Amino acid sequence: MKRLGIVLCLLAAMILVSIYSIYRVERMHGEMTARLDEIAETTAREDSEALVEQVGALRDYWDREEKTLILFLRHSHVDDLTRSIMRLPALTQYRNIAELNAELDTIRWQIDHLRDSELPNLRTVM
Repeated sequence: MKRLGIVLCLLAAMILVSIYSIYRVERMHGEMTARLDEIAETTAREDSEALVEQVGALRDYWDREEKTLILFLRHSHVDDLTRSIMRLPALTQYRNIAELNAELDTIRWQIDHLRDSELPNLRTVM
């Protein structure tokens, strides 16, 4: 009987951790998408000062989120996303707008991929 109780507690803990992981990824996805949209709009307006500020804010946000997400997600996916985000300040500083837009699209794709790989569905379970 004790074993059954232990097994049920472990199962409940695994389910709760999975739900929390999905919650964190969904929250990160929404926040990052909104920030990327703001950066894209600022890029179109060619406002250099606001662009530098928004890219810095995005980088700071990602630095905070990365510490938690690394516990739940594959390190290679998180590292790829970190590498892309770390390129943004240099692209902004040197005003390489074409490369910046390409990197923003890459980050958006990586964030979508992270979310899709975390959500439980037939493709990710099998």
